[in-house]
Amino acid sequence: MDEGSTLQLSFIATDSAGNTLAGRSLTWTSDAAAIATVDANGLVRTLRTGTVPIRARADSAEGSVTLVVRGLIHRWTFDEVGGPGTTFRDDIRGRTASIVRGGTLAAAAVSGQVTLTGGARTNSDYVALPAGLLRNLTDATIEIWATMHAYKAWSRVFDVGASLTNNLFGAWSQGIDSRFDRVGFSIGGTENRLENSMAPYTIDL
Repeated sequence: MDEGSTLQLSFIATDSAGNTLAGRSLTWTSDAAAIATVDANGLVRTLRTGTVPIRARADSAEGSVTLVVRGLIHRWTFDEVGGPGTTFRDDIRGRTASIVRGGTLAAAAVSGQVTLTGGARTNSDYVALPAGLLRNLTDATIEIWATMHAYKAWSRVFDVGASLTNNLFGAWSQGIDSRFDRVGFSIGGTENRLENSMAPYTIDL
């Protein structure tokens, strides 16, 4: 289910022979009301992302369903202004990202965007997000609004994880070849790739 949606549940109580027990009073409960609530008629309203069991009980008969509520977990709008060391607040959970000084190729935040000069990590600033953002997730969607001003070697849009054997990244180019892009996901040194899904990109668009 999506965050902020509703779902009508129903519950039919039966005896040991499978016969419907009519006229029984139902009691609905949510195990995590901060994630989703349920009213006396079984109408569920989701409030935030997470997993929540919803239970229905009629006399000694009980049933449950576990709902997964999806939505934004983190969002950075980069409304802050400044250069290296500038911190950015997560609109959803308040966690902070920051511009990290990498060298002489400085980054700057202004007008709701961060401009990165690009280049080798040892000599260029980058935006570091908090550690562990994808930990314990079984799936995730990453959405980034970005404009490329020039191709550089393996022009990264994002890069998660410092290890060469366990990481996730998206690049506008393969090496300096602008005809090819790549999204790569490595676990234990085995890389799964999605290549050339959008390339070539238009500069400054």
